[in-house]
Amino acid sequence: MKRLLCILIMCTAQMVQAQGKIRVDLRNEYRAPNDIYNPLPLYKLPENNRITYSGSDKEYEIKIPTDISGDVAFTTEFFTGWEDGALDASVLLLITNYTGSEPQLYIDYNQNLDLTDDGAPVNLPDDKIEYIHLYRSDNQQATYTFKVTKNFLRVSRSVEMDAKWMKIITQNPIHGDAEILPIELWFGAKRQNMVSHSVEVNGQKIQLGIMDWDCNGLYNDSEDRLLMGEYESPYLSFNERDGAVSLGEEPLYEIGNKTYEVVHVDPEGDFLEMKVTDKRKKAILKPGDIVADLKFKLINGDTTSIHQFLKKGKVTLIDVWGTWCKPCVSKLPELKTIYEQNADMMNMVAIAYDNKPAVEKFIAKHDIKWVNGMFTKEIISELMVEGYPYFLILNDQGKVLNLGMMSMTELNSTLKSYYHED
Repeated sequence: MKRLLCILIMCTAQMVQAQGKIRVDLRNEYRAPNDIYNPLPLYKLPENNRITYSGSDKEYEIKIPTDISGDVAFTTEFFTGWEDGALDASVLLLITNYTGSEPQLYIDYNQNLDLTDDGAPVNLPDDKIEYIHLYRSDNQQATYTFKVTKNFLRVSRSVEMDAKWMKIITQNPIHGDAEILPIELWFGAKRQNMVSHSVEVNGQKIQLGIMDWDCNGLYNDSEDRLLMGEYESPYLSFNERDGAVSLGEEPLYEIGNKTYEVVHVDPEGDFLEMKVTDKRKKAILKPGDIVADLKFKLINGDTTSIHQFLKKGKVTLIDVWGTWCKPCVSKLPELKTIYEQNADMMNMVAIAYDNKPAVEKFIAKHDIKWVNGMFTKEIISELMVEGYPYFLILNDQGKVLNLGMMSMTELNSTLKSYYHED
């Protein structure tokens, strides 16, 4: 009898634990404005079918179908789900008839730079939006999806905007000396790497979701993000300041007066499970806070920390950037001007989210004078860096004056406001 009672108690405990979990089924819906696409610049494929990639001197030979003739263009789309792909973290796209009304798009699904073994091309007339599904090398059920259109901006463009995009691409060439085709021929791409669902939890209507942050087809990596937004809203933010959080940290949702810990995320993004917890989300760094004295290494290998740059009467500007970051490169001339104009009143340190050799080469090439260091995971996490370049402006006590992906105008305005107060 006692044995039967113990079994019943154990079963009841397991049922309560199971009932304590909340399962949220997710839909594959990208919650972002539909009218803006990221540009896919088109490059003319050289006659020898050989290209360079991402600043390397190595040449890659492209194998194209025998029935392709005439001018051919190519571009690449970010994807990290294929192990040992020919191009690091990118899939090759080949475009024929790119000047016509109905170009054809060849996708190198297996990332071997051989377009003869990937099936039929996709037709892409002017008014069509095509969804491209890239599967992982180890799991074809886990896919990363992006949609592509012939026109990279599905809204009116200005001469100034076109010139800006062309300048960014020209200053940071991904494919070396390959000819960049006119901007009117560029394609547009938009990532579909969010899944979400509008639900009612703890008496509150809310939208919950996950973002495949590293674009590898899986939704349960430590880099991926939990998202939270308004019920049935067409927009779902992936910014931590709006409630998003990385799975590698404590994966928590704060809903109403309760905190829920996500205990399981389906790798393919079909659902998540969560339960009530006594844990609390970490505080969000904001203007007025004193920044933590985070340690990092300088380019020369010396260890330093943020507070070591604080000087009485001076502002400290921290720039988190990367050589691969197009906006970082395009803003460099303006940033140099700001540095030179404020050198007597400002310290500056750049922290690169990059590899050291690339940073050293870039610093030498562009004659960068300010202090340079290398990122740590703690810095990226604690400063809540969500895009690049990311600026953090501190007063001489380490208090945050401003932070985020600000424009040069906003950066300048913050500096002038501080000097004026003094």
